[in-house]
Amino acid sequence: MNSTLQTQYQRWLVVESEQLQERAWGDATGTTNLVLGIDDFAIRKGHTYNTGIHNLRGETLLDILPGRKLEDLRAYACQHAAFSSLRPKAVVMDLAPYYHTWVSECFPDALPVADRFHVHGYVIEAVQTVRKNIQGTLPSRAKSMLKARQRLLNPQKASLSDEKQEN
Repeated sequence: MNSTLQTQYQRWLVVESEQLQERAWGDATGTTNLVLGIDDFAIRKGHTYNTGIHNLRGETLLDILPGRKLEDLRAYACQHAAFSSLRPKAVVMDLAPYYHTWVSECFPDALPVADRFHVHGYVIEAVQTVRKNIQGTLPSRAKSMLKARQRLLNPQKASLSDEKQEN
């Protein structure tokens, strides 16, 4: 009995997944001001990565493709006509050069946009570099005050109120 129920569930899951993905692609294709999101995620940190393609306006995952190298991305675009038929107004991605190359090849009219997570990281890194350089030139009291306040621009999430954590 249990295996019959499990088999039925697996069949339902496949059909439902296909229908949801078909609906997501249909919505993306029909969106006039489409904004795509492209980002990689680790399957095995430092070794294996996949890339997610999202319709950011529709808040849906369109597809997951294996890999994140330029040749993986190009192969995906060649094999998926639905992807090539999209006409995004903008594509939000991290600052990896292979994403920018791929997006400019596939969607030359789309505005490339750096995602806020990566921009924020680079800004904080630059501010911390400046802080460390200046800190070395200060008297010890000023040096310790500056070091004590280093988290003002980038506080740890646990130190924030629930409302600020949501933003």
